[in-house]
This record gives sequence, structure tokens and C-alpha cells, in this order.
Amino acid sequence: MSPALSTRIRNAMRFRRGDQRENSIGPLSEPPSVVELHRRGRVRLQLSPTQAMVNIKEGYEDNQCLPQADWTLLARYIQQGIEWPAHEHNVCTASVITLLKAFESLLESSPILDQPKKLHYYLQKMDMSLPTSKEPVVGLDEHGKLLTFIEAASEYLANPSGEVAEVGAMIARCLFVLLDQVDHRPVPLNAALRPYWPVLWRLAARGHYMQCKKPVRREAAEGNPKLPFMSWMFDEGTFQLGIIRSDHEIMLNLTMNSSGSLGAMYSICSYPKIAEFRYMLATMTTARNTWHGENFFAYTNTSKRDQLWFRDNGVSFGFTPEEWKSLNVLFDRAFQNPDIATALDVLGQEYGEF
Repeated sequence: MSPALSTRIRNAMRFRRGDQRENSIGPLSEPPSVVELHRRGRVRLQLSPTQAMVNIKEGYEDNQCLPQADWTLLARYIQQGIEWPAHEHNVCTASVITLLKAFESLLESSPILDQPKKLHYYLQKMDMSLPTSKEPVVGLDEHGKLLTFIEAASEYLANPSGEVAEVGAMIARCLFVLLDQVDHRPVPLNAALRPYWPVLWRLAARGHYMQCKKPVRREAAEGNPKLPFMSWMFDEGTFQLGIIRSDHEIMLNLTMNSSGSLGAMYSICSYPKIAEFRYMLATMTTARNTWHGENFFAYTNTSKRDQLWFRDNGVSFGFTPEEWKSLNVLFDRAFQNPDIATALDVLGQEYGEF
């Protein structure tokens, strides 16, 4: 990484953690509530935040030109979802890069490109201070500096060692402010953001779940019919994985040592927890000491490096590397089932990225 890029990123981290004096809403402050946004004319107050999100999604699917109020609410939840402390199970790098592209697209269509004072806010929050040693950027106006930083941030995110959560929170903050405090014309606004809808929606649904602890879906009383009960069973070695779809939710039952005299059954009953468990299985190895998510803690045996453990709610389960590999194979087979994959994709739309 070049010294110039390293300097910009270090300074961005400093602004992300610290100086909030230049603006009443700092990068770590709690985003305005739905009621507050409604009072300021930025969102249409619905029966509930969940109903508002349902209406936005249906409007997009009907190919409507979404009002700025709807995009602002999505940005609010995107920010909350990215800033939520999820330890190692944060949003993926590809999603943060897409978020950066969405911000750049909206910025290029916004009416503030010729207003240096307003652009300066984003230079401060994303720390667009460019080193004087980098000659090609000397003399750039605020807009040019901002574009240079966006390019540098994209390069930084492409680096596997980049601080994705920190940079993602900064980008999400800037996107929210650009929607909350600048008036945009409806057609250019939709043209700028609709190409990034799939990622923006999943990030917003994640933030909605973090705040409301419920998925984005209509209730049965609102005409959302129940889905038929379905079940599947998969075996791999001494493991057995039962998957049940009851109404709109999925539950996993993992039986360990299914053919032995001392077996155990472990159940996972929510999509966010299922997604985190799957991610933990795929990323935890004997080469690392610990893995820390929101629901699970995984670790290697301190005296015997050939054992992997995961803990949930005070109960730990231990596995050999071969058994851990068998678990991965078992979950891969199950999640590749077309019916299960479809059900999980629907849940991903309702709960967001996990």
C-alpha cells in the first residue's frame, strides 16, 4: 500500500473515532428515529418501521420511482446495520464496495457538486486530506478531492487486510447525510441508486433487524399466507442434519454422534443465527486461536491444537479437524438443495445480510 493511501486511511480512522465538533451529528451518533425523520419531512411515517420497509420493497418491485423519503429510510438502516458490533461476522467487503459505488453515483447526480462548502463536509468525514507529496492531485477542487478519495478507498477495500467495518461505517454515514440533508430530484435519484438495489436492500434489512428484531415481511393478517411445512434430512459420517421449514422460518437440528451411545442434538432456530453458524464453520480453522461472532464463540484447544470447539449459551461442543470438515461438507450439501437454497434466499431478503 502506498504511503499516501496509508496516510489517508489512518486519518479516516481518526475522524471515524473522534472529532465530532464540526457537525452536530457525528459519525458515531445514533441516527435520527423514524419519527424524527418524519418530522423533518425525510420519511413518510407508516404504521411501523417494518411496514414502511415492506412498502418500500413493494414499490421497488412495482418499478415505482421511489421518493427521497424512502431512500433516506433505507440509508438510515444501512448505517445502523454496518455500525452494529458484530465482531467477525460483519458485512462482506463486496457489499461495502458496492455501497461506495452507490454513494459515488448519488454524489455525481446531486445538486451540491458546485457547492464547495457542502462538499467539504464529506471531505472531513471521509478525510479527503490528500498528501502534498502526491503531485497529480495538487490544485484539485473539493469535488476532485472527493473523487480521489473514493478511488483510494476502493483500492483500500480491495486489500484483504483492510478495515472493512471502519470504512463501511464512514461510507454509510456519508450516504445517509447526502440523502437526509440534500434535496434530490426523483428521477436522477432513482437512476443513481436503483442499480445497487440488491446490496442496498440487504444492508438496510440487516439494520432493520438489528433495531426491530424482526424480519421485513407482511403479517398473516395483512394477506401473507403461511407456507406449507417441509422437512429434509442429511447425513455425513456420525452427523445428521435435519432442516424444517415451518411457515416462513427455517430451523436446523444437528445431531452429533448419531450412531453412538452418547449423542447430542443442537438446534438453531433463526435465520441470522443459522447464517452466522455457517460462516463460523467456513472460516474457523486450527490455524487460528479464536472466532468471535454475535451468537457463537469458536476456539482451538490451548493444549491440543487438533481440536476445534464452538460455544453457545454456555455450552461447548468439541470436534477433530476431520469432524469439522465433515460438518462443512454436510452443510454445503444441505444448502445446495434447490428448495432450501430458495427458502434461505427469501429469508436473506427479509432479514438482510448476515
